Amino acid sequence: MKLVIILILILALAVMYLYFNRKLSFSRQQYLLLSNQHKALREKYNAQAASLSNISVRYLNTTASNGVTLEGVFLMLAPIEKGPVINKINEKLQVRILEEAEVNNQIWYFVSLPLSTNFNSKGWMRKTDFSLIFSNSQEVMNR
Repeated sequence: MKLVIILILILALAVMYLYFNRKLSFSRQQYLLLSNQHKALREKYNAQAASLSNISVRYLNTTASNGVTLEGVFLMLAPIEKGPVINKINEKLQVRILEEAEVNNQIWYFVSLPLSTNFNSKGWMRKTDFSLIFSNSQEVMNR
């Protein structure tokens, strides 16, 4: 009888060992996969960060107060080409221009969207993202 109980215990231990060994093997595979993905993302981020090291921003006195955007343009967090996107404007929209800056020989406008909420309603847009720009004297400038 004792021998049967000992054999059952040994069998149970062997089954538990195989079960947890399989789980450990799966966890190792997941760890290696995530580690490789993390390394690839870190290298991609470092490459992008290195390309942003020589940015020059020159703030200008803005001559515009409002503008009409093109369809399908992006509102950016910062005045850089590959920066984070805050919002996508799917249709033509009249926006208020708050500031103007020249970044690496390209004109950017800091704009405020006419939204009912303050969530993601301000950001940077390129001058080429506008179809019309209204000056402070209500004259219309084509881009």
